[in-house]
Amino acid sequence: VFGPMAQAPFAPLLQQLVAIYDSSVKGDAAFKMILTKTLGFCVEALGPEAFVEFVPIVDPATRLPTDTHYYLLQVMNDHVRHTQSHLRFFFEQLLPIAKNCHIAAKQTENPALKRRYNSYVTDIWSIFVSFCVCAVDASTALPQYGKSLLG
Repeated sequence: VFGPMAQAPFAPLLQQLVAIYDSSVKGDAAFKMILTKTLGFCVEALGPEAFVEFVPIVDPATRLPTDTHYYLLQVMNDHVRHTQSHLRFFFEQLLPIAKNCHIAAKQTENPALKRRYNSYVTDIWSIFVSFCVCAVDASTALPQYGKSLLG
Protein backbone atom coordinates (compact mmCIF):
# COMPACT_ATOMS: atom_id res chain seq x y z
CA VAL A 1 0.00 0.00 0.00
CA PHE A 2 1.33 3.42 -0.93
CA GLY A 3 1.88 5.87 1.91
CA PRO A 4 -0.36 8.94 2.34
CA MET A 5 2.02 11.21 0.43
CA ALA A 6 2.06 8.89 -2.58
CA GLN A 7 -1.72 8.43 -2.57
CA ALA A 8 -2.71 12.03 -3.35
CA PRO A 9 -1.58 11.99 -7.01
CA PHE A 10 -3.84 8.98 -7.60
CA ALA A 11 -7.05 10.81 -6.66
CA PRO A 12 -7.65 12.51 -10.05
CA LEU A 13 -6.69 9.34 -11.93
CA LEU A 14 -9.04 7.21 -9.85
CA GLN A 15 -11.87 9.71 -10.22
CA GLN A 16 -11.30 9.76 -13.99
CA LEU A 17 -11.42 5.95 -14.17
CA VAL A 18 -14.75 5.96 -12.33
CA ALA A 19 -16.07 8.69 -14.63
CA ILE A 20 -15.05 6.63 -17.68
CA TYR A 21 -16.81 3.59 -16.21
CA ASP A 22 -19.91 5.67 -15.47
CA SER A 23 -20.04 7.05 -19.01
CA SER A 24 -19.17 3.85 -20.87
CA VAL A 25 -21.69 2.22 -23.14
CA LYS A 26 -23.80 -0.40 -21.36
CA GLY A 27 -23.19 -3.02 -24.04
CA ASP A 28 -19.42 -2.92 -23.77
CA ALA A 29 -18.98 -5.58 -21.09
CA ALA A 30 -15.34 -6.33 -21.92
CA PHE A 31 -14.34 -2.69 -21.49
CA LYS A 32 -16.22 -2.43 -18.19
CA MET A 33 -14.52 -5.61 -16.96
CA ILE A 34 -11.10 -4.11 -17.73
CA LEU A 35 -12.04 -0.91 -15.90
CA THR A 36 -13.37 -2.90 -12.95
CA LYS A 37 -10.11 -4.86 -12.70
CA THR A 38 -8.13 -1.61 -12.93
CA LEU A 39 -10.20 -0.10 -10.14
CA GLY A 40 -9.61 -3.24 -8.11
CA PHE A 41 -5.87 -2.87 -8.51
CA CYS A 42 -6.29 0.70 -7.29
CA VAL A 43 -7.92 -0.67 -4.13
CA GLU A 44 -4.91 -2.94 -3.67
CA ALA A 45 -2.38 -0.18 -4.30
CA LEU A 46 -4.04 2.60 -2.32
CA GLY A 47 -5.85 0.62 0.35
CA PRO A 48 -9.60 0.73 0.92
CA GLU A 49 -9.49 3.85 3.10
CA ALA A 50 -7.93 6.07 0.44
CA PHE A 51 -10.03 4.45 -2.29
CA VAL A 52 -13.29 5.36 -0.53
CA GLU A 53 -11.96 8.83 0.30
CA PHE A 54 -11.22 9.54 -3.36
CA VAL A 55 -14.37 7.94 -4.78
CA PRO A 56 -17.29 8.28 -2.37
CA ILE A 57 -19.75 5.40 -2.47
CA VAL A 58 -22.36 7.03 -0.24
CA ASP A 59 -24.78 9.85 -0.97
CA PRO A 60 -24.11 12.42 1.78
CA ALA A 61 -27.77 13.47 1.83
CA THR A 62 -29.24 10.00 2.40
CA ARG A 63 -26.16 8.26 3.85
CA LEU A 64 -27.05 5.29 1.62
CA PRO A 65 -24.94 3.82 -1.20
CA THR A 66 -25.27 5.66 -4.48
CA ASP A 67 -26.80 3.63 -7.29
CA THR A 68 -24.08 4.75 -9.71
CA HIS A 69 -21.13 3.74 -7.54
CA TYR A 70 -22.55 0.73 -5.73
CA TYR A 71 -20.46 -1.59 -7.92
CA LEU A 72 -17.39 -0.20 -6.12
CA LEU A 73 -18.39 -2.16 -3.01
CA GLN A 74 -18.04 -5.38 -5.02
CA VAL A 75 -14.72 -4.14 -6.38
CA MET A 76 -13.56 -3.59 -2.81
CA ASN A 77 -14.85 -7.01 -1.78
CA ASP A 78 -12.87 -8.68 -4.55
CA HIS A 79 -9.62 -6.81 -3.98
CA VAL A 80 -9.30 -5.71 -0.33
CA ARG A 81 -8.25 -9.24 0.58
CA HIS A 82 -5.02 -8.66 -1.38
CA THR A 83 -3.88 -5.61 0.59
CA GLN A 84 -3.48 -4.42 4.13
CA SER A 85 -6.78 -3.46 5.66
CA HIS A 86 -8.07 -2.10 8.93
CA LEU A 87 -11.09 -3.62 10.61
CA ARG A 88 -11.54 -0.28 12.37
CA PHE A 89 -12.26 1.24 8.95
CA PHE A 90 -14.89 -1.42 8.28
CA PHE A 91 -16.59 -0.86 11.64
CA GLU A 92 -16.43 2.94 11.52
CA GLN A 93 -17.08 3.60 7.83
CA LEU A 94 -18.81 0.63 6.19
CA LEU A 95 -20.88 -0.78 9.06
CA PRO A 96 -22.77 2.53 9.52
CA ILE A 97 -23.73 2.33 5.83
CA ALA A 98 -25.13 -1.17 6.41
CA LYS A 99 -27.03 0.09 9.46
CA ASN A 100 -28.49 2.97 7.43
CA CYS A 101 -29.58 0.50 4.75
CA HIS A 102 -31.19 -1.72 7.40
CA ILE A 103 -33.12 1.25 8.79
CA ALA A 104 -34.16 2.35 5.28
CA ALA A 105 -35.38 -1.19 4.51
CA LYS A 106 -37.55 -1.17 7.63
CA GLN A 107 -38.97 2.27 6.86
CA THR A 108 -39.85 1.89 3.20
CA GLU A 109 -43.16 0.56 1.97
CA ASN A 110 -41.77 -0.10 -1.52
CA PRO A 111 -40.98 -3.85 -1.83
CA ALA A 112 -38.33 -3.28 -4.50
CA LEU A 113 -36.49 -0.73 -2.36
CA LYS A 114 -36.83 -3.01 0.67
CA ARG A 115 -35.13 -5.84 -1.26
CA ARG A 116 -32.42 -3.47 -2.54
CA TYR A 117 -31.60 -2.12 0.92
CA ASN A 118 -31.58 -5.61 2.45
CA SER A 119 -29.27 -6.71 -0.36
CA TYR A 120 -26.98 -3.77 0.42
CA VAL A 121 -26.78 -4.89 4.07
CA THR A 122 -25.81 -8.42 3.02
CA ASP A 123 -23.29 -7.16 0.47
CA ILE A 124 -21.61 -4.81 2.92
CA TRP A 125 -21.34 -7.52 5.56
CA SER A 126 -19.82 -9.85 2.96
CA ILE A 127 -16.97 -7.34 2.61
CA PHE A 128 -16.09 -7.92 6.27
CA VAL A 129 -14.63 -11.33 5.40
CA SER A 130 -12.32 -9.72 2.84
CA PHE A 131 -11.19 -7.14 5.40
CA CYS A 132 -10.28 -9.96 7.81
CA VAL A 133 -7.83 -11.62 5.39
CA CYS A 134 -5.05 -9.02 5.69
CA ALA A 135 -6.26 -7.00 8.66
CA VAL A 136 -3.39 -5.31 10.45
CA ASP A 137 -5.45 -4.31 13.48
CA ALA A 138 -7.40 -7.49 14.26
CA SER A 139 -5.94 -7.85 17.75
CA THR A 140 -7.15 -4.38 18.76
CA ALA A 141 -10.25 -3.93 16.60
CA LEU A 142 -12.02 -7.20 17.33
CA PRO A 143 -12.11 -6.71 21.11
CA GLN A 144 -13.15 -3.09 20.63
CA TYR A 145 -15.89 -3.74 18.07
CA GLY A 146 -16.83 -7.31 19.01
CA LYS A 147 -20.22 -6.14 20.24
CA SER A 148 -21.04 -5.07 16.66
CA LEU A 149 -20.45 -8.64 15.54
CA LEU A 150 -22.43 -10.27 18.28
CA GLY A 151 -25.37 -7.91 18.18
